[in-house]
Amino acid sequence: MTIVIVLLVVAVLVVAVGFALNPILNAKRDAAQDAAISLVGADDVVVVEVRATGYGTDPLEAGGLDGMGCLAASSSLLAFVTWAPHKHFQISRAAITAVAVDPEGASETQKATITVAYSAVDGSPVSASWRLPTLGEWFKELVRDIPANDQTLEAEPPETDGGK
Repeated sequence: MTIVIVLLVVAVLVVAVGFALNPILNAKRDAAQDAAISLVGADDVVVVEVRATGYGTDPLEAGGLDGMGCLAASSSLLAFVTWAPHKHFQISRAAITAVAVDPEGASETQKATITVAYSAVDGSPVSASWRLPTLGEWFKELVRDIPANDQTLEAEPPETDGGK
């Protein structure tokens, strides 16, 4: 009987903490979204995802960020801002050389990973990855950055069932 009471108290505490943290997390999310939109230019935003998970860059020295954040794109810039602490990472869209998706992730869940290959300021190749709740609009937007003679992307992204 004592174990049941203890488990019930723990469950109630977990739910209470969840309710208490929800407004805090929403505020961090909103602040990251505002910062990302500001970085790319509020008048030029073409797509925004407030629940992107950053997987950093390869190589690590390129400065990409890991963790939950907001990914925003304008016609000239891609920016990622983490929820907490607020750190930001930017890629010039003119530097993007390839876009790839994780077909396995896209077919099994509604979320998918998108990887952007680009040239660093020194010309070295870099890639950055994010897991996104929806893939289609990001893929269509970012594939526009690939030079016409690059055959890296020959197909549309895998279709998902939208989590249904």
